[in-house]
Amino acid sequence: MKPETKHEVCYVLATAFERKGGWSLDTQFAEIVGAPYLLAHGLGIPVADAETAVTLPAAGAWRVWVYTRNWVPDAAQAPGRFQILVNGRPLEKLFGDTPDRWGWIDGGTVDVADARVRVALRDLTGFDGRCAALAFSACGDARPPDALDEMGGECPLEPQGADRHGDQPPRNFDLVVVGGGIAGTCAALAAARQGLSVALLHDRPVLGGNASQEVRVWCGGEARHPLVREVRNRFMNREPGAALSDRERMRLVRDEPTLTLLAGWRACGAIMAADGSRIEAVEARQVETGMQERFAAPLFVDATGDGWLGYWSGADYRMGREAADEFGESMAPAVADEMTLGSTLMWTSMEANDDMPFEPLEWAEPAAQGIAATQGEWNWEYGLDRDMISEAEEIRDHLLRVIYGSFSLAKRDRANARRALDFVPFNLGKRESRRLMGDVILTENDVRERREFPDAVATGTWSIDLHDKSGEADFLTVCRQPLFGRYWIPFRALYSRNIENLMMAGRCFSATHVGLGSARVMNTTGQMGVAVGCAAAVCKDRGILPQQLARDAAAVSALQGLIGGGFPGHADPARAGWLVIDESDSAHVTVSGEWHKGLHENGGHYGEGFLYCANGGPESWIEYALPIEEPGVYRLRMLWNHYWDGRASAVPVRVTHAAGDVYVTVDMRLGSGLWHVLGDFKFTPGKPATVRIGTAGVDGIVVADAVAVEKCVS
Repeated sequence: MKPETKHEVCYVLATAFERKGGWSLDTQFAEIVGAPYLLAHGLGIPVADAETAVTLPAAGAWRVWVYTRNWVPDAAQAPGRFQILVNGRPLEKLFGDTPDRWGWIDGGTVDVADARVRVALRDLTGFDGRCAALAFSACGDARPPDALDEMGGECPLEPQGADRHGDQPPRNFDLVVVGGGIAGTCAALAAARQGLSVALLHDRPVLGGNASQEVRVWCGGEARHPLVREVRNRFMNREPGAALSDRERMRLVRDEPTLTLLAGWRACGAIMAADGSRIEAVEARQVETGMQERFAAPLFVDATGDGWLGYWSGADYRMGREAADEFGESMAPAVADEMTLGSTLMWTSMEANDDMPFEPLEWAEPAAQGIAATQGEWNWEYGLDRDMISEAEEIRDHLLRVIYGSFSLAKRDRANARRALDFVPFNLGKRESRRLMGDVILTENDVRERREFPDAVATGTWSIDLHDKSGEADFLTVCRQPLFGRYWIPFRALYSRNIENLMMAGRCFSATHVGLGSARVMNTTGQMGVAVGCAAAVCKDRGILPQQLARDAAAVSALQGLIGGGFPGHADPARAGWLVIDESDSAHVTVSGEWHKGLHENGGHYGEGFLYCANGGPESWIEYALPIEEPGVYRLRMLWNHYWDGRASAVPVRVTHAAGDVYVTVDMRLGSGLWHVLGDFKFTPGKPATVRIGTAGVDGIVVADAVAVEKCVS
């Protein structure tokens, strides 16, 4: 590695080490720290050394500086201690025990006989020591500036001789998507499948964001669109199977010939038109090499979660809770404040076949506030009353300390002697921060009243899921989850109202704090991604911008048609010719036995809900009378959706038609929210024509939602 030379100091970017050993690349706080950094996240087991070669300007005496911090400043002995080795010899100074905030630490001098030296980071604890950069200064008064961002530019650590912009032209695309979570991945794929050239910038090695193996959050809400079903995490919270979904997601992206994936590239700024009304290009830096490039396009999507592209471009945004009277929201506080939903680190431990040592952690146990645990779920949440941007690292670090402390307390119990920490993420699972403002701001009442927008492009079904401190400990929360059913998200909430070529997908879309409480879940944000990806195609085809699209009824109709499915005032063309009988149609549906009305956070139902039977038997059934007006062969379909308590695996369905009865068995554990073909049957007007869903002998919940009838073309 050839270091950068500035201020008579040679800088070495820690993330550019040739071999990172067991050190993890942490990119999530780069805008606050000044650069990504290496993290010794060993769960209490020291990680393998990170090593690299550095070529200094000359042999001789050099002073070594290390950009680091002590992440537990009140500990008697800092948990994140590490050493720096030069040519295999450790410096006398230990690092990670000072300072309390990020800064340069003087590591003393080394005398090297050759300008090319080997440098290593050696972790001593396994408890999250961190290093962002090293610097070598000629022995004298020269020293690095106090902060990384004082070294010239927002992304200061670039290879020597690299041209920040110079004469290098930007790389041009039809669409640039920043952020490769579920929303951003769906946006990029949707646009690429319409033939657009797309750049997808993502600062992590895997796609999926909170749904990836790095955080492992399941995808809630209604998937609705086939692309969302392809991209989503197919596993529940904390499950290692998320890695399988990551691999499938990566394959989908790499299979698209017009989609350029730039994994490991962190956007770090926006180049604006002279009047500030539009983005011309995004600046981005490769997180390991420091190489910087610009990516230009007529349209951009901010899918960063934190709304960074909108922030850099000057887009209007909000952060915090609105007052109840601003939008008439009953779930909002009386007075506006800066609170947001918190962030979470969900974690697990596992049982070994022998005792697993874990020394008591006196520096961590007080943070656990008496809570001994061997795992933590969504409600291990912190930071509701802290700044989710500027204090994000402190929020993450507090949660790490809590986890280590809770597990340390649990290990004092002999029953947990074989327990070992298994999965403890270091990437925060964020829920809320900046929300970029569009021409429409989705509110509580839009969700509660299920307002039908003419430019609806996505649906939400999740509850308005707001969290409050539990009072038990500062890292535990409780939730309020009123459920209202399927509602609509308008395209006007998915583009910036003041940056004309910026769209957004994900939790940074245009909503109030309460409105976001429902729409933030990832199947819903994936739908947003599909919508803006398709919108980019419509904009390109018609030579218009997003706001112009929203004001053109024909363009909106074209967008809805491209997305697919039904929207208010826009019937689903894929179901043309279908007659759908909903369970609520009392004229054609007979209910026998004990059935209950259901709604579900994951949607997947037809109309306003569904019926379900939890305790079936011969007397509990639902029969749909089919209004056959012409003789012929008809294709019958059934729809069912997921139900929390477990669906039945073998549900008896009887079809009565012109030739008698046919019995079909369906497995309601599979294919939630999809239409399932029962078969093709001959019907004659005036003759029996029914579908009966039974419950006798079933092994779970039976759902009765809708039956569709379609005449077959001979």
